[in-house]
Amino acid sequence: MLLTVLLAVVASPGPAPVDWLQQLKAEPFEQSRPKAVIIQTREFAASTAISLYETRSTNETGTRQSVWHARREVRTGDERTIAWTSTASCAPLFSVVVALERLALPHVELRQPPVDQFPTPAPVMGALHQTHLVWVTAWDSGNAPVQLTLESPGSGPPKQIYDLIDAQLSDCW
Repeated sequence: MLLTVLLAVVASPGPAPVDWLQQLKAEPFEQSRPKAVIIQTREFAASTAISLYETRSTNETGTRQSVWHARREVRTGDERTIAWTSTASCAPLFSVVVALERLALPHVELRQPPVDQFPTPAPVMGALHQTHLVWVTAWDSGNAPVQLTLESPGSGPPKQIYDLIDAQLSDCW
């Protein structure tokens, strides 16, 4: 019985990416909420979330300026490691913001064609037990606010954007 309980505790993957997203969306920095959250969750291993914040201020000449901040949180079991960077100390961070703004959204196709109709083999789904999630606040062409959430098992645009951010900011933490 004790062994069963211990195995259940060890095998527990922790909070689901969507639960973690809700926590991070509410995490303020200088009275602002994140503009984007990118999460990589790996079952039975560390999970990483990167949250992006924008702060605005007016300098001595009266010019408004923005500074972007990135918060990286790595969770391993009950342990959390948090690191921060900003465009003031990490030039690639602004490129990450631009890349998120240029993120190509997937084409919505509700009817999945039969496997024999694929002109090429079915897409590779990526590493097993790995999930990527991207959440962003955005504005449509009419300036109406929207929130977008993309989640994929192992591959696809959320993994691509996570890999890009992880690579570009690797020297900034």
